[in-house]
Amino acid sequence: MKKKLRLAKKSQFASLPLDNEGSQYLTRLAVEFLIYNLFPISLVECPKLQTIFTQIESSYGLPCRKYMMKTVFEKMYNDTRAQIANELKNANDKSSINFFSQSVCLTMDGWSSQTGQAYLTVTAHFIRKDYVLKSVVLVIMEFEGNHTSER
Repeated sequence: MKKKLRLAKKSQFASLPLDNEGSQYLTRLAVEFLIYNLFPISLVECPKLQTIFTQIESSYGLPCRKYMMKTVFEKMYNDTRAQIANELKNANDKSSINFFSQSVCLTMDGWSSQTGQAYLTVTAHFIRKDYVLKSVVLVIMEFEGNHTSER
């Protein structure tokens, strides 16, 4: 049985470590790109996307989706959750001169996806101390049954 040898590219051997500051920055950019465009995490395994990042930094390789989910997404989720909790805490600050920054309004919306799955979304709305209206989605939950105008 003959084995065929293939030439390896330099980038396969000399890649930036995942804990390198430059790698972390590019990885975060990739995740933000996926989140912003609502793309699936499996896109990180797309050879064309990997090529784009290799063109940006030849010694960088996109991590696998398991690493992205366990490390990058989880950290971004926890950071965002803490930031929102802090903003909500500040929105309820009774020492503020701004009357409107002392209130949080919750809204709920029932809706259905294109596939007919029903969801309930809870959103918090508040005015920051700098008088900017802020809205954050607190939860999106699936629920049984159909969400239609008749129900």
